[in-house]
Order: sequence, then C-alpha cells, then structure tokens
Amino acid sequence: MAVLVAGGRQDEGENVARMLAAAGLPVRVTHACDRAEILQAIGERSWDAVLAGRGATAADVRWLVGLLRDRTLAAPCIVLGETLDPAFVQEALRAGAADWVDVAGDGWVALLPALERATQLAEAQAALRRAEARWAETERLYRMVAESAGDLVCLHRPDGACAFASPSAAWLLGRPSEDLKGTGFLDAVHPEDAARVQAALRRAAAGEDAVSVTHRMRRRPGDDVWMQTLAQAAPPGLGPAGAVQTTSRDVSERHALQEQIAHLALHDPLTGLPNRALFMDRLSHALTRLKRRKGTLAVLFLDIDGFQLINESLGRAAGDRLLAETAARLQAGLRPGDTVARVGGDEFTVLLDDVREPRDAGRVADRVAEALAAPFPVDGIDVFVSASVGIALAAARGELAEDVVRNADVAMRRAKQRGRGQQELFTPDVHGAGSHPRLELEGELHRALERGELRVHFQPIVSLASGRMVAAEALLRWEHPTRGPLLPDAFLGVAEDTGLIVPIGRWLLDSVCGQVSGWRAHLGPAAVPPIGVNASSGELAHAQAAAQFAATLASHGLPPAAIRLEVRLAGLPDGAWAALGELAAAGTPVALDDFGGGATALGDLGRIPLHALSIDRATVQGLGVGREAAAIARTVVALGRALGLSVAAEGVETEVQAAELAALGCDEAQGHHFARPLPPDAFAALLASAPRWHTGRPA
Repeated sequence: MAVLVAGGRQDEGENVARMLAAAGLPVRVTHACDRAEILQAIGERSWDAVLAGRGATAADVRWLVGLLRDRTLAAPCIVLGETLDPAFVQEALRAGAADWVDVAGDGWVALLPALERATQLAEAQAALRRAEARWAETERLYRMVAESAGDLVCLHRPDGACAFASPSAAWLLGRPSEDLKGTGFLDAVHPEDAARVQAALRRAAAGEDAVSVTHRMRRRPGDDVWMQTLAQAAPPGLGPAGAVQTTSRDVSERHALQEQIAHLALHDPLTGLPNRALFMDRLSHALTRLKRRKGTLAVLFLDIDGFQLINESLGRAAGDRLLAETAARLQAGLRPGDTVARVGGDEFTVLLDDVREPRDAGRVADRVAEALAAPFPVDGIDVFVSASVGIALAAARGELAEDVVRNADVAMRRAKQRGRGQQELFTPDVHGAGSHPRLELEGELHRALERGELRVHFQPIVSLASGRMVAAEALLRWEHPTRGPLLPDAFLGVAEDTGLIVPIGRWLLDSVCGQVSGWRAHLGPAAVPPIGVNASSGELAHAQAAAQFAATLASHGLPPAAIRLEVRLAGLPDGAWAALGELAAAGTPVALDDFGGGATALGDLGRIPLHALSIDRATVQGLGVGREAAAIARTVVALGRALGLSVAAEGVETEVQAAELAALGCDEAQGHHFARPLPPDAFAALLASAPRWHTGRPA
C-alpha cells in the first residue's frame, strides 16, 4: 500500500509511517511538503490514499481533490486535523475528501479505520466505474446493432399495452416474451415502481425526448432485477402515433455497488453500525423534532477502558473481534428506536430519542455495563472489559448536535478520571456551561511555552546510608497567569493527548541542562549530583530522540552522566526502547520510575541497561500502616539487588517511612520529609551548603 502525505508539519510523514508500521501494515509513506512536491509525487506514481496534512485549509483540500480528479486518480483523500471544526469538516467533505480524522494525542489510532473505510470506498467506486464503463461499451455496441440481443426491447401501443417484446425476456426475466404482451410488461414491474414507469411511458408518448427510469422487475415473487428503461417515441413505421419503444437493461450490479457505496459512506465497516456522520445526522433530526414537542433526549458517549492494552497484548485482529462483539451487545441491549454508532477506535455513542428524566439515561448506562460485564472469549481467553460513560441531555433549548456530543465526551473523560466502569452526567455548573475547558487549557498551554510561563523546581534525592544528596529530580511547574502555580497533574494529560509533551520535554531538558551547566561552573562538577529528568514515550519514540538528547547535553558542555532519565517502561513503542538503549550505552543513567505502580513486565527490565528503579509513591505511603506495603517494598529491593540496580523510594513524607525504608535496605529516598521541590536559586544554595539529613538507618 502506498500513501502520500500532502503538506502538514515537517514530521507529518514520519508520524503516519510510525503509526502504520506499529499497526503492522505494509505501507510505504511518502511526504510531499508543498504543492510543487505534491505535483511531482502524483505525476511519478499511483497512490492508494492521499492524506492532507494538519493545517490544510479548505482551499488546499479543494486543490488536492481537484488535482486527483484531473489526473483521474482513484486515491481517496483523507484530511488530518487536531481540532474539530464542523464547518471546515463539512466543506472538506463537500470538496470531495473521503474522510476527516482527528489525530490529536492518541487520535492517530483513528487513522487506521479511516484508511480502511476510504480504501473500501475507493474500491467500490472503482468497481462502479468499471460497471459504468461496461455500460458505455454496451451502449456503443447497441448503436452499432439495430436491436441489442442483450436488452429487453418492447413496443407499446398508445394506451401502454405491450405489442412486442424481444426474446431476451427469457433470460432477463425468466419468462417467454409472449408473457409480456398486453398488460404483462407493467404487471412484471414491481408495484412500488409501476407509477413511475407508467409516467415515463406517458411522457414519451407525448413526444418528450428519451425518458429514463430505473425500476425493479420481477422474475418471480421475491426475486427482483433492477432495470434501467429508456422510453422514447417509436420510429416512424413501427406503430401508430403515440406508440413508444422501450429498451430495458439489467443494472443490478451497478445498483448494488451504488447501495454499497452509500452504506460505506454512512456505516462503520467493522461493526456495521452507523458512523459519526450518520449519527450526527440522526441527532440533528432528533433535535429538530424536539423543538416541535416537549421532551428530552440523551446522548451517551462510551469509551472502552484499557482497550489499548488488549490490542497490544492480543493483537489488532483480536481487538477488532472484541469491538464487533461489543457493538452486537450494545445493539441487543437498547430499545428499537435508539441509535448506537461507532465514532472512533474504541468509542461508541448512543442516541436515546426520548427520555423522561436524567436517571432514565443512567439506567441505560447501567444496562450497557451489564451487557459488557460478561466475559468476551477472544482466542481462547476470557477478556473482561468495562466502559466509561458520559451522558449529556438536550431539551429543545437550541442545542446543536456538535455541542451535545462534545458535552457527553467531556463527561466521559471526567468519568474515566474517576476509574474504570464509571458514568458521569454532564452538568454546566461542573463542566462549564457553553465553554470548552479542555480546548481552553490546550490553547493556554501552547501560549505558556511561548510566554515562558513554565518553571523547573528541583527536589533532592538522599542516600539512606550517608544522609547526603546523591541526585535530584527536575519537576515541572506552570505559573498560570490567572490560576496560579499548577502541578504537572493539572496539565500533563492534555500535553500528552495533544502532542505538546514533545516540545515541553525538549524545553525542560534544555532548561535543566542550562541550570546544571551554570552550577557546575560556579560550584565545581563534584558539587552537582546527577539531575533526573522525566521522559515521556512521545519524546522517546521520535526517530532522532537519542541524537537530540546527546546534542542538547553537548551544547551545554555536559557529560552524558550529568543527566539521568526517569522513565516508565509500560507501553513504550519499539523506537523508544532503541533510544533508551542507545543513551544508556553512551553513559546516561536510566532509572525506572514508579516500579510496582504500573503495568511494567519483569521481562522488560532486561531490555536495556538500567541504573536504578524506584518504589512507587502508593507503596511508600502504606509503610507503617500495614504489612502489605512493606512486603512489596522488600520485594522491589530484593529484585534491585538481584539485578545490580540502585533502589530509590518516592514520596517519603514521614520519619517512620524513611526509617522503614532504611531498614529494608532501600538505597535512596525522595520526598517532603527531606526537602520540598525548590526553585533554582534555593536549590543552588542547598547544593552549596552540602547538607546531611537524618535518615533513620540503624547504626
């Protein structure tokens, strides 16, 4: 499969290629940055799909679709975007684009089903063009021959009765031509289409130019064939004035292809459910009906919890089977008048056209949970899933379909923050009436980088043996102009979802390196311990991640060991593993963050040379309360010893926790018990004083 990425960001082609390669698709991706390169690429070869890169305008889409049409290329055009603009999406689709895909954050996953839909649509359109080409060829032959033996040719009297039918009736309709004489022709027309056929005969008899009508004719009850009938005045000498000649041709194949194209344009090919476009159309009509009567409708927005882990563990084919079964269960659990649609990779929406009160929608959400509670047998394994559900209501107050769906989406994301299998009702007082809090935060975060509102604080990491500082961690802060200081939990989720985590990570590394370089020059290299910097999977997955990291250190005159990387190994793509291995081999310490708090597989610990691992904060908080936390910490320490790794603990807040960690043999600790995160100047003063903390280690 060959895909052309037209325009967009510099790394647009790399993003598409990486995502498709991760999905195991044999795809060749070429990126053409401007119109000259696009023209050259389209002229050099044929393409299975063309992706309009992020940032494309409606004019760009029209130009690109027009170029494909002028070159008679069948490749579908898919528009990539980051922010839903319904007006732009509609204009792009009207211009001829096959689809629009939101690729913000993990939205790249939505590109796969979009490519599948576009490919199937293109194949169906190509098949339709082949059928139409066959029709044109048949028509050419018909002109060469006075009467086509393959078509049904009939002569009708002025009253509409059939006076003659060609022998082809035998194989077209399975009946002898004699059966069509008199009223037989009209009797063979499907009753629902008979009035249109009679009208075409009357118009042709009145002298109107050739009249075409597509209709069904019956071979036998329940067996219809689609025919296109051309009715025109009979040539002189073939009958009295007002006589009509009809030529009917079997177009069942073309009609089936047209129906298939119409279905593909409005339905998800995997589940057969309505897609986003059809769902939004039905919701818009439901809102219009709501204005004419008193009532309430509800939209449910569902997201399968942990679906990415299922895909990664069992494979995409197994994930597809689970989605298909999920769709079947959702349909079975709803009322006949309700609409369920698949609107994204593992996202579904439900339209409840008539609800009396909010708890009615909640009851439907409960039925959804019950439907999904039974295990899904996948490849011999019972898989258990749940869904986070957001609920939004509309009550004829002029709501737009986009607003209702967005509100349900916002509520779903709030439900997901509370844990698996939760449901949340959108209420303006909680989620912001008429506002877009997530979009606002995303825009503010963009500006925070430009305005220099991000800050770095540093927190010491203390040796539990000596009480001395042996390292420190760089912690990000946002000095928000109206909300005040924000901790990472308030904004890193948005940064990861939108891809801003990559430029923020680069800024963080450059800032930390600048500070470390200054401290080493002022205090001496020996006085400045390694500084830990958290690296996200998005940063590490970049093809040049290791080279960029090394270049940043070199630009500040720092050796590789001056900065140590803090990473979470769960779910890292292969490119990130390669970058970590390259950096570790060059001398940069790599520490595993929050071990025990995520889905890290023990086998991953041997994939790269690790320097240290840290006991997660939740385990540390349990020390001194019960025996379970101590047993977990003891196991992590023993594992670190077996692997020759240093073991650190995060979130140490009390002397009891520090003493118990010291007794368990933990090497290092970090937390408010020793020092809070400090701004650069205060941390520099701490370095200069070379403090020593009491750790509680037995003498």
